[in-house]
Amino acid sequence: MKRKSASLLTKTQRRRVREGFTDVDDAKRRRDQQRIRDRLQSGVADFRLLDDYPDDQLAGAFEDADEADLVESLAAAHLTLERARTLQGVDRERVVRTARERALAASQGDDPEERAAVESVVDASDDTRSAEAVLDSRLDTDGRVSVAAEELASLGDVDLRTRTERGAATARETSERVGPSRWLRWANTSMLVAAVSLWFTTLFWLSDRLFGTRLWEGGFDAINAVLFGTMGLGVAGWVALVTLGVVRDRAVPFVVSLTERPRRHARRIWYRWMPPALRAAAPIDVSRPRE
Repeated sequence: MKRKSASLLTKTQRRRVREGFTDVDDAKRRRDQQRIRDRLQSGVADFRLLDDYPDDQLAGAFEDADEADLVESLAAAHLTLERARTLQGVDRERVVRTARERALAASQGDDPEERAAVESVVDASDDTRSAEAVLDSRLDTDGRVSVAAEELASLGDVDLRTRTERGAATARETSERVGPSRWLRWANTSMLVAAVSLWFTTLFWLSDRLFGTRLWEGGFDAINAVLFGTMGLGVAGWVALVTLGVVRDRAVPFVVSLTERPRRHARRIWYRWMPPALRAAAPIDVSRPRE
């Protein structure tokens, strides 16, 4: 990346920072450090004007940069800003949430700072009427300088999730990948209903045997019918849901793959199950398929 004096630090300041201020006395060192602090604070504040800068302008700013140098510079900038945030005690998730709000505001167009910038151009214009017409054409209904959506497409590619949100997303993806399928979860719920009915039946039967009650054999035929019916429906539901899940998630994809690539499956089955002595007698090419 090219180094020019028109940057966050002046050429002299960059040299002195690199050398650790060894070539200046204490008074000049304190003065330069104060100026660097001021320039750093102002430079970071400038990003409030650049977070919705058009994509082509951002891309053009780094189009001649060496990739390795750009990676080092971005890493150093990220590390410096994270250190500043840590030293100031600012919560990282608060920064991420605010960045997400600014991204949403930029896409919807409601930043008052850009309106003020354009209005300053209007105030400095000699032709007030034509300048105000330009202002009206550049501002949307929310009072923000309108920027075409295609000029800010990169905003949608930036990951602005907090650590909590990213952890929740990872947990959800892991659960979906390694956890039971929705068909199995529904089937387990159906079996749970049958298990509850079985437990009630068992408790009623034990109460009759141990305490002499007549809960199970005492004229509660309707309750007995409900319990047996619930158990039957629960077991039937479990069988049906598991069958549907297997058919939908296993059988159907296999049949589709079998119809699309029959020779591949035939070779795989032949190689896996046919004895080696009989493979040479095959009238077709049964070379081992790629796994």
